[in-house]
Amino acid sequence: MSKIKRILAAAIRHVRHICILGSSNKSSDMEKTNGWVFFPQFRYNYSGRYVKKKDKWIFSSDDPMATLAVDLKYTVKYPGVDPFIDPQFALEEQHKDVLLLALLAGEKRMGNCHTRCCVLAKYLWENNYPEIQRIELLSFNFDHFVVVVNRTGDIDDPKTWGNALIVESWYPAQGAIYSPQEFMQQAQIVRKFIKSDLLKQYKLGLPGREELLMGTDWEHLSWECYAAIDPNQHRYPTYSRSPFRPIEYYYEPKYTYTAEISDNRKNVHPLLGDRLIHQARLNECFAELNTAEETSLPTPSVV
Repeated sequence: MSKIKRILAAAIRHVRHICILGSSNKSSDMEKTNGWVFFPQFRYNYSGRYVKKKDKWIFSSDDPMATLAVDLKYTVKYPGVDPFIDPQFALEEQHKDVLLLALLAGEKRMGNCHTRCCVLAKYLWENNYPEIQRIELLSFNFDHFVVVVNRTGDIDDPKTWGNALIVESWYPAQGAIYSPQEFMQQAQIVRKFIKSDLLKQYKLGLPGREELLMGTDWEHLSWECYAAIDPNQHRYPTYSRSPFRPIEYYYEPKYTYTAEISDNRKNVHPLLGDRLIHQARLNECFAELNTAEETSLPTPSVV
C-alpha cells in the first residue's frame, strides 16, 4: 500500500473511532445501538436514561425537546483568542462549517456521511501531510458525501482527475479508498445500498424516509463540490504548531450533554442525579464499544 493510501486508511480509522456509535441513517447502526444512535443526531439530553437489557444499551426519554435540531453554535474558550475570525486565516464559511461539524462529532460520537467527511477532512487538514495537496467534499444527488483528495481536471469528468483518490467513510462499514476509474461504479453501489436501506427504514415506520425515497432521482447520477481545502493556500486555524493545538483547544460546541454535565453552575438542576447516572452509563457503553472496535477493526478496502 502506498504512503498516501496508508494516510487515508488511518484517516478512516480515525473517523470510525470518533463516530463509534455509527450513523442514524443506517439500519445496521440502529440495530447495533437499539436506536440510541438517533439520540445524539440532534442533541444531548440530560433527562434521558440509558439502560442495559440483554447486553444491549437502550435510550429512553420523555423530553419533548429530544429531537430539537442544533445549529453550529460554539463557545470560545479563551476570550480574545478566536482563530475563526482572525483575518490571517481567512476562513471561508464552508471551511468553518466543516470544522464545526467535526468538532460536534467529537461530542456526539456519531455521524452520517456528511459529518464523517468533515471529520476526515479535518484530520487530513490538521496533520498537514505533504502528500495531500487538495481536499474536497463532494455531495451527490442521492443524499451522500465522499472526500476526494488531490483531484485535478474537470470535476464533472472523473476520467480527468489524474492521481486523485476517493475516500468513502460511510459504506461499507470499514470504509473504502478507490481511484477515479472506479468512481462511477462505486457511487452506483452506494446509491443502491442507500435506496435499499431507506426502503427498509420506511417499512419500519421511520419518519422522513418516504420523502427521501420519493424525492430522490435514483436514475441519474450527479455531484458537486461542497467544500474545497487547499492546505498550501488555506491555513489550518491554529496559533500553535508545536505543540499542535487543534480547534478543540480554542472552542467547544454549545448545547451538548457533556458540556451541561461539566458546568458546575447547573448542578442545582433537579435532575442532577439522573444526569450523573446517564453520564456513567454513557461512559460504560463507550468503553464496551471501544474495546470491541480495537479488537476487530477491519482495514479499509482499497479498490
